[in-house]
Amino acid sequence: MFQRQGNTNENENKRRAKGSVTIYFMLTLIIVLVLICTLIESARVSALSAGLKSVTSLSLESVFSEYANPVFEDYGIMLLWLSEDEIAAEFEEYAGYNLDFSDLSSSGLCLYKAALSFTEVEESEYITDDSGLIFARQVYEYMEYYLAESVAEELLENLDIFSQSDVVSEFMEKIESVSDVFVKVEESVSSIKELIVSAQEIADDPLQLLSSLYETASGYSESETDYSEFSNTLTQLKNAADTLKNALSDIQDKTDEYYENAQDAQEAAGELEDILMDETAELDDEIYEAIEEQVNELKEISADTDTDYYGVVSNEETLNSLLEKLESLEGLYGELGEGLSAENAGEYAEVISRYQEIFTDFDLENLGVNFDTSVVESEDSSILDAISDLLEGGVLAYVMDDISEKSVDTQDFPSVTVDISGDESDEGIAQAGLNKVIFGQYVLDHFGNAVKPKEDTALEYETEYILGGKSSDSANMSIVVSELVALRSGLNFISILKDSQKKEEAKTLAAAMVGFTGMPVLIKVFEILVLTAWSAAEAMTDVKSLLAGEKVPAIKSSDEWNLSIDGFKNFAAADMEAASYDRGLEYEDYLRVLLAAQGRYKQYFRTMDLIQANMCLNENEDFRMTECVVSASLCAGYTAGEVFTGFSWVKSELKAAGGGYTFSISQSFEY
Repeated sequence: MFQRQGNTNENENKRRAKGSVTIYFMLTLIIVLVLICTLIESARVSALSAGLKSVTSLSLESVFSEYANPVFEDYGIMLLWLSEDEIAAEFEEYAGYNLDFSDLSSSGLCLYKAALSFTEVEESEYITDDSGLIFARQVYEYMEYYLAESVAEELLENLDIFSQSDVVSEFMEKIESVSDVFVKVEESVSSIKELIVSAQEIADDPLQLLSSLYETASGYSESETDYSEFSNTLTQLKNAADTLKNALSDIQDKTDEYYENAQDAQEAAGELEDILMDETAELDDEIYEAIEEQVNELKEISADTDTDYYGVVSNEETLNSLLEKLESLEGLYGELGEGLSAENAGEYAEVISRYQEIFTDFDLENLGVNFDTSVVESEDSSILDAISDLLEGGVLAYVMDDISEKSVDTQDFPSVTVDISGDESDEGIAQAGLNKVIFGQYVLDHFGNAVKPKEDTALEYETEYILGGKSSDSANMSIVVSELVALRSGLNFISILKDSQKKEEAKTLAAAMVGFTGMPVLIKVFEILVLTAWSAAEAMTDVKSLLAGEKVPAIKSSDEWNLSIDGFKNFAAADMEAASYDRGLEYEDYLRVLLAAQGRYKQYFRTMDLIQANMCLNENEDFRMTECVVSASLCAGYTAGEVFTGFSWVKSELKAAGGGYTFSISQSFEY
């Protein structure tokens, strides 16, 4: 009985034990399954996040793949002509395609299903931003494939002589601007000369009058005649002395004026020397010495009082001595104040004799300055004014036959509509760097010019527009021609400074234009004017040659000079003919120089002006560079449902409410 009961309890215990194991196993299995589902879901979410990043990147790249192809083909520049709203819309369309992950599963079950919830363009950058530097960066990157750095450096080195031309032109303009200061020195010397001649023409001589007084006093016989003669002679002496003192005082005043003018000239010469010293590194020794010679000549004849070139200093010494003698007569007047009588006649004679000794060497002929006004055969100087007027009025019509009449409306151009904070004046050839040379070559490669125009362009003279910035071809061409004439004038001036024969011819012509041989400052100033005008006239013929497709040497030899001195004197712009040279640089080479001297920001925007104008002409009249994006930062939001953690029993165990996932992904792209 007890045995049976024991067996029953034992079996019951066994059954309970088996049930406990089963429950434990099931609980463990649930936990394991929850863990597995969680791990799988975590992996799925991570994969989904990575996939959505790829979707975002791929979709944004797809948007930017819609770059303006004609712009890229013609100019090598990549830009996207879409607004921020259009970028967002395009992105959403591409994202819709890229979010379809069903092809990743052979069963058709998509474990990465997600939906785009929002798109926001956070930031965008336009091709015209940052003062055009974004555009320039693309140009430089593009040119890396087409222009070797060694070639660019060679082009930069070739600008050296043009840089010197720039310096020489500026320096000679400075000399011309201060030439009046030097001429005033000579004018004051000329005035001194005239006053000396006037003083020397005064009839009454103090020494002769003193002699007459002495004779009357020493031979006085108490006659009415002697008394009257003495009194009249004394009055005549006083008048003559006053007249001479006034004349000599006028000379003194002009002498003081001379010193003031000489001081001004000395300061002007010092400025020229300082400028020349500052430009030493930019100039060849030969050119430096030639310019220094011009400065030294001006300084010697007008500003250096130590050498007393005109003899003004020594003349002043004589002048002061004469004035002192005349002033001493006041003492004589005092001693002769009582009138001549028998009692004082002898005493008066002694007094007068003493003053005769003082005036023994009183001679106005001792006055004089080194200033010769010898007249020479005069030469008409109107050619100088004629060339100056021609340069101011423009020479385009004389150097170019057929001028394009094309023009454009510039009101929507980037250079007009964008506030260029980095805008600056032309920098000068000396400031040209490698990047400027590279950009200049880009312009010459992609845009036409007066000698090599391109087809189907808004303007015929495109490179000239970049340099001129005007709305018409004729206006831009006029600016470029003027700049080329100025450039060639500087180079020709360098050439003529090296040519002793031409300098001598210019000096001879200058003397003839002045009409006197003894006016060295005026002759020197006219010599500089002749050299400058001669160089400018030659430059006009050079530009005509360039526009005819000929080469022109940077620095000409003597036999390559087109205008002789007679040709210069009879120069007529209407009769100019293009010259042909065996060597030299072509029109585009000179344009490269002008581009290197231009302000870079101005150049960037005018280049973009042309791209826009040509796109409007040939592709879409509404195209605007200011609306073209080159980079954008975008934030995209996505939502995705739960999969492996979405089972109710998993949620129960995880005690989670569910509701899916949200992703916010930022992505940037730039050309």
